[in-house]
Amino acid sequence: MDKNIQISIIVVSLNTKDKFEKTLNSINNQSLKNYELIVVDGKSSDGTDKLIEKYQNIIDKKIIETDTGIYDAMNKGVKISSAKWCIFLNSGDIFYENFTTERISSFLKKDVDVIFSDTIIQNNGLEYKSIANYFSHRISKIPFCHQSSIVRKDLIRSNGFSLNYKLSSDFDFFLKIFIRRKKFIKI
Repeated sequence: MDKNIQISIIVVSLNTKDKFEKTLNSINNQSLKNYELIVVDGKSSDGTDKLIEKYQNIIDKKIIETDTGIYDAMNKGVKISSAKWCIFLNSGDIFYENFTTERISSFLKKDVDVIFSDTIIQNNGLEYKSIANYFSHRISKIPFCHQSSIVRKDLIRSNGFSLNYKLSSDFDFFLKIFIRRKKFIKI
């Protein structure tokens, strides 16, 4: 592994051709290239595979095969990642700015397990900010978007995203590591 590679950016997709290219361009436009780009596609039938082929020069690793859902795809991406840190972008997600990986990098050397941030959500012409919060013992839903977090790979590998949940495995994962007193910081 290149010692400059600190982050595995894992893009999961299934039949998201119209959104996929936007995500890859957002990653490719990052000012600091301290990442590897991993694409996990659930064997799309809408032409996403052609875009994966088109962008093979910026994709470091890829898996194209059927899976049981988003969390299965995320686990597969983590399994082949080389970096110490993982961030997940669903197809269609973009980084807030072109120097996001640069900003994150300064926090990667700190004694921390999860770094998270606010999220800008754009949906049907509306744009709003989702304010990220810390976990607490009284929380009943995930307090930040998993796409706005970066996690130590060893934590994901040892816990994984449960395939028992269709929608809440990210909450389950973060709650379990919160209970284990892993260190979260908001930036």
